[in-house]
Amino acid sequence: MLKVASTLAIAAAGFALVSVTRAADAAALPVVQTIALAGVEGRIDHMALDAAAGRLYVAALGNNTVEVIDLASGRRIETLKGFEEPQGIAVIPDLHRLVIASGGDGKCRIYDSSLKLVGQVDNLADADNVRYDARAKQAVMGFGDGALAFIDPQTDVKVGEVKLDGHPESFQLEANGSRIFVNVPHAGHIAVVDRASQVVVAKWPLADARSNFPMALDEANHRLFVGCRSPAKLLVLDTDSGKTVASVDIVADTDDVFYDNAARRIYVSGGKGSVSVIRQADPDHYAVIADVPTASWARTSLLDAGAGRLYVAAPHRGSQPAHLEVLSVPRPLVLKQTIPLPQLAGGFNHHSADGKLRRVFLCATTNKSVEVLDLATGQIIKSLPGEKPSATCFAPDLNVLCVSRGKVVQLYDAASFAELAAIAMPGSTDELRYDPRTRQLLAGSMTAPDEGIATIDIAGRKLLGVIKTAPPQGFCVEDDGNRVFVCTPKADQISIVDRQKSAALTPWKLTDPTGGNPVAYDAATHRLFVGCRKPAKLLVLDTTNGRTVARVDTGAGTDDLSFDPANRRIYVACAQDVISVIQQDDADHYRNIADVPSVAGARNCVFVPESGELCVTAPQSKDQTQPARILVYQARP
Repeated sequence: MLKVASTLAIAAAGFALVSVTRAADAAALPVVQTIALAGVEGRIDHMALDAAAGRLYVAALGNNTVEVIDLASGRRIETLKGFEEPQGIAVIPDLHRLVIASGGDGKCRIYDSSLKLVGQVDNLADADNVRYDARAKQAVMGFGDGALAFIDPQTDVKVGEVKLDGHPESFQLEANGSRIFVNVPHAGHIAVVDRASQVVVAKWPLADARSNFPMALDEANHRLFVGCRSPAKLLVLDTDSGKTVASVDIVADTDDVFYDNAARRIYVSGGKGSVSVIRQADPDHYAVIADVPTASWARTSLLDAGAGRLYVAAPHRGSQPAHLEVLSVPRPLVLKQTIPLPQLAGGFNHHSADGKLRRVFLCATTNKSVEVLDLATGQIIKSLPGEKPSATCFAPDLNVLCVSRGKVVQLYDAASFAELAAIAMPGSTDELRYDPRTRQLLAGSMTAPDEGIATIDIAGRKLLGVIKTAPPQGFCVEDDGNRVFVCTPKADQISIVDRQKSAALTPWKLTDPTGGNPVAYDAATHRLFVGCRKPAKLLVLDTTNGRTVARVDTGAGTDDLSFDPANRRIYVACAQDVISVIQQDDADHYRNIADVPSVAGARNCVFVPESGELCVTAPQSKDQTQPARILVYQARP
């Protein structure tokens, strides 16, 4: 009986784990809408978006139609007929044309913006994928036993052709180059075509997998993503060398793959009934972070990166009617403003903000100044020169700006910016934190033998003392208690300071990962967030017992992180060139929902909860071609 009970308990635990995993997978790309395609039978092939017109075109290959979807209303508004197996569609916005390739009758049909047929090119057997070359103003179409056709959509004439070693499937055009990367699954390689000379200039064999059908391109990082069916893998190729640099398991029977630069994600849809979500940690490292369930046989999809939507086409199968599933793609941070700071020559450190006035107090270390930036005007309104600063901190109820400068902490009137006091410290100071309950300023004291947390009476303009710890880096105040959580990376631990007892408590040891630096606290769940560098992860600790309850991958080289209580998110600024956005599902479960692009070296940030703005500072580029600047992101639900 005991054995049966134990077996049932294990089974129940396993079922609970699977349920949590499935829920997390579904949450990665939640379904926000379903668009009916009543009467559509058979296989559904590729789609195309006309963002300006708010239309989605769906090639219903088995139905011999193209379905026109109005995205505003979420319904089908028209059906284009007369095709034999339509497969590829391309929208040409600058010419107000729509190009549709149909493989059954070997035709390329061209429509105007009113969906009137205005042109046609024949003799394109098995016409398949189609792309638009905006520079040449040509449509490029794969067809036949192995060829690319170059078509002038204004004259309806095929103006060129490139022979290949087999029928081309998906292909991608460089925006800043002249190459076309073409999947040729029959030959087991990628053909590289120079579209200026219209010749094949290279063939890259695929050794790790075959049946290479879908493809996407990350041109900035020189990476090509190739979806394969045998076995089901995503291959990542270096477009400079043609070599495979990574391989990741994906959903079976894939037919579409998209790269989402706004979140550093790859979405792979497959007929097995899911979308594989792959995180791009850097150009050479990738990991599947979710397998989002969709409908069976739903293997084609389309990413609308601007709207943050992934459309997945599901055919009619048994009791499942034909429909489109609309999945929400995470857009937690949207870049709303970039403010150049040409007067600042170098790097930054820890900042603070006045949320009511939308002012940011920038710690400009290289310039040895604190710069007061008005977000409303995008202008520096005050510069406070002096010794090299390491941090700023704003006390809103006292309207006092605090600045740590070596062995001195300066206090300024935040209205007039007149200096109120210069408080001598026992050693060099780094980060600052304000406790509004006691109206005291806490400072990280870095110099032996007085390493620890110093307490300053702002009103009395005096140092009260230092509670000694291991050498401190980031720290934060327990909003609902007396403790200060201090990250001490040299000791690989979190030191705990009890301010009421003026004593250090037993520290919490960090074992994996290490190298912690920035921290933040969530009083509602009693969780401490620790940004670590070795390896790059966010640790989540339970502050009731010091145990680590979650580990989440982040970008590399963090120096600041901020907690957004309204959206239950942690923003981790990383020198790698991303902001890792971590979603708190509950006290013990966290997900990296996006790695939002920023700028290399931009590792300092401050969150303004009053306006929901995240301000990230980027230093001047090493080659001095780009000035220092601040990136202002708007947090979205």
